[in-house]
Amino acid sequence: MNLTKQFATRANYFQFGGAPYVSTFAGEACKFGAADLNGAWTTYKTQLGDQKVHFAPSFFIDPATFPPIVDGGFNFNGGFTNTLKDNGDPALIAKAQNDTTAALTSDAAFVAALKGKSYMTGVSDQNMNDATV
Repeated sequence: MNLTKQFATRANYFQFGGAPYVSTFAGEACKFGAADLNGAWTTYKTQLGDQKVHFAPSFFIDPATFPPIVDGGFNFNGGFTNTLKDNGDPALIAKAQNDTTAALTSDAAFVAALKGKSYMTGVSDQNMNDATV
């Protein structure tokens, strides 16, 4: 929260919908003493006082279960093909390197689950996970 307060009002901080854009890497297990995820992040936003934020976390849970407090979602894994496992098969590795649609299935699920809320996908120069090239 202190970092949000420190940086969110700077002119070069990304704004979305007139509010500083705040995200996470995980955080779905952080309850900060609250009973549930919605209560936890409601407390975070409340403690910012008058500083409004656009909160679009990268929670590693089904986006359909995101708490109501979120303003959007960040699909960190959208930048990767998560289905390839390194089995040493060069043909599979080459296919994954050239597959530009494999990661899009998780994007579609996120967009649908967010029901009109903002969406941000991950972008990577590596088109695979769990593979050694």
